[in-house]
Amino acid sequence: MLTYEQWQARISQITPELYVSEVVCRAYEPWLLRFGIDTIVSVLTPEAEVQYDKSAPVSAAFKHLTLNYADGDPIDPAALLAIVESFGKVTLVHCISGANRSTCVAIARLLYLGVDPITACHTYWTKRGAQTATVYQAVPRMSRQMLANLVDFYAYLNETKRSR
Repeated sequence: MLTYEQWQARISQITPELYVSEVVCRAYEPWLLRFGIDTIVSVLTPEAEVQYDKSAPVSAAFKHLTLNYADGDPIDPAALLAIVESFGKVTLVHCISGANRSTCVAIARLLYLGVDPITACHTYWTKRGAQTATVYQAVPRMSRQMLANLVDFYAYLNETKRSR
């Protein structure tokens, strides 16, 4: 069990509507509700999802969305768009450590909201506690595949907007 202070140290507010954390944070319903969180997005492999559904279950009080992929996997841009379009009023995104897959989804949400890519990366990393990043530094702790996923998502997002 985490203390409230330990839990707070593992969750970051990126925007008033978007939080990112480690997987363990999703199991603390009273504290999530205190932050106004109504939706939880789990970004886990299918195996990890089974494991954490037992050890850190998501309460039925929350809308629970899942996106199953591993750190090295390409993400279908349409699937990522469907997830970021389904966020609630206040959403928590998590993977296992809150440093790679959840980063990709959180930045994708910022892009979806119209934030330019450099500002989205900068906003994310200054709020999550990393050094200020630029695209040229290959965003700290984020794999090349996650960056490639964001590039593909951004292209898909812009194409989708043009075709509407």
